[in-house]
Amino acid sequence: MKKKIVLIMGVILMFTSCYKTEVKNERIIEKENQLVGAPYEMQLDQRGKDAETFIRSTEKDLGAVSRYRRQIVAGVNHYFEFTKMGRPPMEIIVYENLNGEYKIMSKGILE
Repeated sequence: MKKKIVLIMGVILMFTSCYKTEVKNERIIEKENQLVGAPYEMQLDQRGKDAETFIRSTEKDLGAVSRYRRQIVAGVNHYFEFTKMGRPPMEIIVYENLNGEYKIMSKGILE
């Protein structure tokens, strides 16, 4: 009876140790691609385009989006860099709350 219990415990221990290693490796790979909580550069998707539409409804004559980053917080921070010929680039940060409402948090010239 004791041998069966020890054998079963050994098998359970072996499976749980393999599972933990697998999860640990996935987390390491995720962190190499993106730091949790940090803004990360990405393609302008529909969510970013919606934030850009909000910016353009309040700000005029910005030029083209040359860089877009996103940061997941309690909502989303959208970082836009706009460039226009003959002007220094401008960064505008828009916060999108959990209800999908937007607010310009910061704007300024990049040097």
